[in-house]
Amino acid sequence: MKKALVLTGSDSDIAKLVALEREFNKAGIDFEKKIASAHRNTQKVEELVRMAEETGIEVLMGGAGMSAHLAGVMSAYTKKLPVIGMPFSSKEFPDGEDAYLSMSQMPPGVPVLTAGVDASGYAAQAAINIINTNKTNKVSVVTYSAEDLERVKSMLKVLDELGIDWKHTELQRNGLTDHAKAKQIEGYSSVIATGRIGNGNFLDISAAARDTTMPVIMVPIPSGVNAKETIRFVQSAQKDSPFLNTGTASVNAALAAAAITGVCGEKLTAWRDKQSETAWAKNTEYDKHTIESYVNRSEK
Repeated sequence: MKKALVLTGSDSDIAKLVALEREFNKAGIDFEKKIASAHRNTQKVEELVRMAEETGIEVLMGGAGMSAHLAGVMSAYTKKLPVIGMPFSSKEFPDGEDAYLSMSQMPPGVPVLTAGVDASGYAAQAAINIINTNKTNKVSVVTYSAEDLERVKSMLKVLDELGIDWKHTELQRNGLTDHAKAKQIEGYSSVIATGRIGNGNFLDISAAARDTTMPVIMVPIPSGVNAKETIRFVQSAQKDSPFLNTGTASVNAALAAAAITGVCGEKLTAWRDKQSETAWAKNTEYDKHTIESYVNRSEK
């Protein structure tokens, strides 16, 4: 039975999936692969995602370059499957930063587990870990300071709303590898770890993802107001490690972790449906105002 659906936005990117295929073959994982553009084949993408939910697929993967909306569109169409984004570099952006930001910096409520640029092999390793992980609602939350725990309060709230049995551990500069191995034995399904420039935990998170088979999700904690430097550090750290990044919207780490459990489908669907209804309901007030008056009203 196929366990993963791998979409790429263009046939020009297929060469970047060779490492992915090797990893899946080595692990004995059967997967479905299609070329489907988020912009040119939107309906096909929706059909493939909906079909995946009904046929036993456990993880969705979308690879694209430039504006790279494919993984985000896949996430919008599924309410319960984890989505891994694979950003690809291009001639215009050799470092792939445009594609990376398009996937990692998704709005709250639409999670994409973003791998490193041109790192489909590591993305496959992460997918294999997700497929093989414990199917329980137990998630480990790791921070490296009390301040970081405060910064992810919205994530913890969503974990509670989804019925996730989460436990928090504060580590020092290292120790995540041993922690992840222990939690895996205890039946946990994934580890969410905060990452901040300057305290050495980027290396710790990278090592844990390399040296264990536990799915590791990083939540970047920006230093100051500007998140650009932090995101660039994350992007660099992912060049040689299969940890996944859900961007600075910590809510998305909670949603992704819930999808990885494989046992929260109904609650995830209900949560995201409610979010969609709440967002659309804002039109009730918006329709009554001019744009300027609505902005003035919102700022009061």
